[in-house]
Amino acid sequence: GAYLGLNPLTDKMAIDLTYKAFGSFSLQLVDDYNSCKDNTATVADLSTGKVTTTTTTACTSWNTAGVQKQPAVAFEWYGAGLFGDVQPLVQYAVYDLGKSATGSVGVRYKNDSFEAYADLTQDTRNNKGADAAGKAAKEKTTIQGAVVYVEYKLDAVSPFFHYSNLNTDPFVKSDASEADKVKLESNSAGKLDKVESTLAIGTHFNSWSAAYRPFVDVTLSSGRYVDPSDKTKDRVLSKQDLVAGIIGKF
Repeated sequence: GAYLGLNPLTDKMAIDLTYKAFGSFSLQLVDDYNSCKDNTATVADLSTGKVTTTTTTACTSWNTAGVQKQPAVAFEWYGAGLFGDVQPLVQYAVYDLGKSATGSVGVRYKNDSFEAYADLTQDTRNNKGADAAGKAAKEKTTIQGAVVYVEYKLDAVSPFFHYSNLNTDPFVKSDASEADKVKLESNSAGKLDKVESTLAIGTHFNSWSAAYRPFVDVTLSSGRYVDPSDKTKDRVLSKQDLVAGIIGKF
């Protein structure tokens, strides 16, 4: 969940080619931006008393300032049906004019009484910086995420186990202060700074209906966060939650 907000491929899809053989191969061409920001301007007409608000979006790519679209390429292989109940998945995408890439590899096992999956994702993001001589240089930031889920299905209940981890390794200049390092992740008190782990153990209840499954679990979360009392520093924080909810499947 935390990784989704960092996904670089957030613009609309342009082309999607899918080939049904040995599972499913997909190749996607996506309109890609490196960074976009909305700028809002408000103008008041004193003669009429009307106020007009205009919002424009300015985007920058790796090598050029200003508005510029660029193609990103995403590849996926989903091996459903090849290995019985085992379903492998591989995803790889190149974006930011080929300077950055993100990839995932995972596998799911599913039958009538058991389901399990694991996924590992890594995003290597090279922002444009400058070396000591003032020439353009890559500034590498790495984001890693992992998810493991296991569920055993019984008649009335389905106990489950969930583990996820998010780890960020931003580019840090050699002369950066500790406060500067914290700001690279987040300068808001209480927000994620470096690493976050979540562990949940609980059960689904199956006897209500086929479309709805209530569940309860205990969730343990911990990680390094920006210090709520001093946002120039970070600290290890943890919490425990008792969760009750319902999942609807349509």
